[in-house]
Amino acid sequence: MKTPLITAVALAAALPLILTGCGSNTPTNEGSEGTNTNGTSPTVDAESMFLELQSSGSIPKNFPETKDLRVEVNDDEFAIAWKGSPLTEGCKPSDALPNSTASILLIADGALTNTQQCGDIWQTTQADGSYVVWN
Repeated sequence: MKTPLITAVALAAALPLILTGCGSNTPTNEGSEGTNTNGTSPTVDAESMFLELQSSGSIPKNFPETKDLRVEVNDDEFAIAWKGSPLTEGCKPSDALPNSTASILLIADGALTNTQQCGDIWQTTQADGSYVVWN
């Protein structure tokens, strides 16, 4: 008689954890090692999102070669962080501030320098020498 009651109590306690994903050992943070919830690696996701932004014309086809690529897309906003060379074609000084999607990719308390408008996107240099571009 006690066994069904214990089972019911254990199930009631475990059910919320299972539904919220606390029982899962699959990393979901895009910056983490391993795979995302969709089974792909974070690097592959960043590269595929980058290529999609390029093919849609959101970023230039001649975007410089990148290292440590990170891409965030939120509805119509996007941001890309990378190490390597900056965009140079058609860039002019700007005092624009990064959009909310770009803020995810910024170094905490890091100074931003050399902010430029490059066509329909903006670019800035971070304290570590990496670049961030946003729309």
